[in-house]
Amino acid sequence: MKILVDIDGTLCKFKWLGETLLDLYPFNGFEVTYPNNKIKRIISYIFTYFYDWIRTPNEKIIKEIRNLDRKSYTIFIFSAVPDIERQRSVIEKWLRKNKIPFKKIFLMRENETPIEFKLRVIRKTEPEIIYENDSFIINKILKIFPEIIIRIP
Repeated sequence: MKILVDIDGTLCKFKWLGETLLDLYPFNGFEVTYPNNKIKRIISYIFTYFYDWIRTPNEKIIKEIRNLDRKSYTIFIFSAVPDIERQRSVIEKWLRKNKIPFKKIFLMRENETPIEFKLRVIRKTEPEIIYENDSFIINKILKIFPEIIIRIP
């Protein structure tokens, strides 16, 4: 069985610093339909230096993921952040540090919106269960893939 797990808001929660930074300009306004443009890629790159400082592991979800891994489920991680080398390496380091099992990480391509990205990954991986926290994305997924089980943290 295949499982797809979101990172921000699902595997981890934002600490107060992360919430504060996201509320400040130019970080605000990056709703789920905001294009993955050059500015967002630069901001994401800068955010990689604060990755551990602004995120705290969601131990409840991480424990569930570890249990599923022990039952031989295939765990895929996906995050609607730009796929830039530094971003990918920081995410992999955070996942390993928190002992989160995964087979592969999917990150957003340039000029792809988060919903386009997540639907593309769902089509590619064909998961039975998705862990996701964003209600907008959950509703879009269920309209297209009503058979998928959604776990909300």
